[in-house]
Amino acid sequence: MKVLSIDLCGFRGCRGRLMLEFASGFTILTGSNGSGKSTILDAIDFALTGAISKYEDTSGEKGEKPSDYDWWRGDSHPPDRYVNLVLQGEGGERVEVRRRPGNVEVTGVPNLLGALCDLSLNPEGTIEGLCRTSFIRDESIASHSVDLPETDRFAFVRSAVGVQNTSHVQTKIQEAREEVGKRIEDARREYTIARTRVEESIERLSLRRAASPQTTAETVESSSIRHTMGLPEVATVSEVLRTAERAIAGLRSRVDILSRIFSRATSLQARLTSTEMDQLKKRKTEVENEIEVHRLSLQRTQQRIVESDQQYVKLRDGQEFISNLAELSKAGRHVGLREGSCPLCGLAIDADSFDKHLGEIEAEVSKFGSSIASAVELRAELRGIEAATKDQLGSSERAYDSIVAEIESMDRQITLLREEVVSAIPGATDWSPDVIRVELEQAMKHLSGLERERRLFSAPSDMREMLNHEQDIKMKREAALESERLLGRLQRVDDELKEGLDAVRRLSAEAVEERLAAIKPLFSELYLRLRPHVDWKRVDFAVRGDLRKFLSLRVDHGLNMKFLFSSGQRRAAGLAFLISVALSRPWCLLKTLILDDPIQHVDDFRAIHLVETLAAVRASGYQILCAVEDPNLAELLCRRLRSKYDEAGVLIKMKYVSGEGTQITENRPIPPLGIALLAAVS
Repeated sequence: MKVLSIDLCGFRGCRGRLMLEFASGFTILTGSNGSGKSTILDAIDFALTGAISKYEDTSGEKGEKPSDYDWWRGDSHPPDRYVNLVLQGEGGERVEVRRRPGNVEVTGVPNLLGALCDLSLNPEGTIEGLCRTSFIRDESIASHSVDLPETDRFAFVRSAVGVQNTSHVQTKIQEAREEVGKRIEDARREYTIARTRVEESIERLSLRRAASPQTTAETVESSSIRHTMGLPEVATVSEVLRTAERAIAGLRSRVDILSRIFSRATSLQARLTSTEMDQLKKRKTEVENEIEVHRLSLQRTQQRIVESDQQYVKLRDGQEFISNLAELSKAGRHVGLREGSCPLCGLAIDADSFDKHLGEIEAEVSKFGSSIASAVELRAELRGIEAATKDQLGSSERAYDSIVAEIESMDRQITLLREEVVSAIPGATDWSPDVIRVELEQAMKHLSGLERERRLFSAPSDMREMLNHEQDIKMKREAALESERLLGRLQRVDDELKEGLDAVRRLSAEAVEERLAAIKPLFSELYLRLRPHVDWKRVDFAVRGDLRKFLSLRVDHGLNMKFLFSSGQRRAAGLAFLISVALSRPWCLLKTLILDDPIQHVDDFRAIHLVETLAAVRASGYQILCAVEDPNLAELLCRRLRSKYDEAGVLIKMKYVSGEGTQITENRPIPPLGIALLAAVS
């Protein structure tokens, strides 16, 4: 896939329409500083991603963003605002991406990302990542390579070479560790509580054993549990205890049910008493009004469409007559009077009257043309209004359905809660939290009193109570042991998750190192071709770190070029690094390398090396789009980039006109070198 053409209007420094066709081999853009070279390359970036990657879209002065300046900001208004990019594959298939403010259309493929990236080789690939490595810009060469922090450099190369990103796996493992950590804390807390209960039970058993000789039957006589339970005084102890246990179990169940209902009622009442329901109802009324307005507007628009169609058909029916009338007028102008008579009817007529009659015919023809043009324009305008109104109506109807669903959900919750309240509190007519709280407090008071009376009644049964205490201690010890075993299992799971997380990080880093090993020879070769420094001829990079990886760039003797090289030398080394990364993307289907002013002047000693390097890149089948300021450097690139006889190039010269923006002053094809010429030279 290569870039075929770009068509833009009202974009950045271009006010009027600008259409550029790119050669399959190479295209060189040249012009003075500010002539609009970068605007063309930015338009390609913008068409693919919807942004310009060299800017970070964050707020700046006065809250402005770079995206606020994507479109023409001059005094005169542009005729239109769009960017239309056309790509073409080896088989001739075309992909068109058209962007307008807030809108994008892609034709030719169902998925633009799939046309530009082989997702089987890079599942985490994005169009933004593709552009980040396909565009090499003057202002970011060093900052994206030599001057980039080592950890960021490693991350940049990892995303470029297409190793599958395991951050989502690491995130899942980390989330699992956090969940296990919470369960460990809960298990540790449960274990502490269980041990405390065992100690308290042992202490109570010791106190009971010490106090048992002093227990008397007076406690039984003071107990009122028989009266509370409605049992006769002759009821046995076993009968009283069984009846009390059943009553206590029932009360505990009732307290649990009322507690849950009270919690839900409190939450629901809070929502109803807040402004949420009022806002929903108000919004529902507003949306209903919006729907009615949109429906009326749609009906009016459709009625106007019917009327405009009828008017258009009526005008079209008379088109043949008007065409014949226009031909008649044209013929009359051409032939003129013949011996003072009209050439058509033969009647005698003076020249002024003849000219007047022809003028009337021409006016009628012109009026008809204006009428049919207005009718066509009105039809198109009404169709656009109809589509926009339908979209607005659909959006309002979806919003209305959402609001109604939310209100109905609230009503269902109220209905279910009311049924539960009636079931739990027979005769209740109100589900308010106050009613439920009163019933809950009464049940809790009744339960507390009954449990206290049962304890008083069973106090004389010292032996039985001590046996129960011993059984209780045994059960609580088992619970404590189970809590301890659970805590141990959870801690082992946490250790295994930690080991798994470390393993995933190491495997991800090792995969990147393997890809880096493939890039290394290419980087060294490009570094030698560009010759950044006369003394330091060998370059190397090293990966260090276990879980957190660092990628360092070094020259001979392990020296850091960031502190050793000048700014120009760092740019040359950075070019070698960025070009080697761009050529080492097996997943990339876009065979276009875009360079924005990589070398400013032909007298830079690195210019000839860059030209030769780009010629080698061209020989590998890449399309080169390069913008340079120096016209001599542009001519040199055109001479050297003709690396294939079957792929031509083009040189485009540009200038900036005040109030009009970027314009093309020359579009010169660069034909390929002929086979015969090459044979003669050899």
